[in-house]
Amino acid sequence: MNQKMKKEKKWKVVIVTMLALVMLCLCFGVTVLAKSRLESEEKQKFYLRQKEQVVRNVRAYLSDKGYQNSGVTLTRRDYGDGTEEYQLAIHHGKLEKLDAESWGELVNDLAVFAESFGADAKMQVVLH
Repeated sequence: MNQKMKKEKKWKVVIVTMLALVMLCLCFGVTVLAKSRLESEEKQKFYLRQKEQVVRNVRAYLSDKGYQNSGVTLTRRDYGDGTEEYQLAIHHGKLEKLDAESWGELVNDLAVFAESFGADAKMQVVLH
C-alpha cells in the first residue's frame, strides 16, 4: 500500500470512531433525560396519592373537632433543588372565632399531617 492509501484509511477510521462516539453520547443523553422524566412523573404521582389521603384525613380530623364541611386545600412548592414545601389551607367560619391559644393548638395539630410526605417535610398551615 502506498502512503496516500494509508492516510485515507486512517482518516476513515478516525471519522467512523468520532461518529460512533457522537452516537454514544446522544444515546446516553436521551437515556438520562428519559430517566429524569420518569422520576419526575413518579414523584408527581406520589404527591397526588398522598395529597388525596392527607386531605381526607384532615377533613375527618376537622369534622371530629366540630369543623364540618371545612374547605381544605393542599399545595406543593418544589424548589427544584430537592426541597419541597407544602401549604395546607383550611377555610371555616368558626376559625375566626378562636382565641390565640386554640388557634396555635389547631395549627400544631394539623402540621403533623406533613409527615405523610416524609419525615423532613415542611408544611405551612393557614387557617381562614
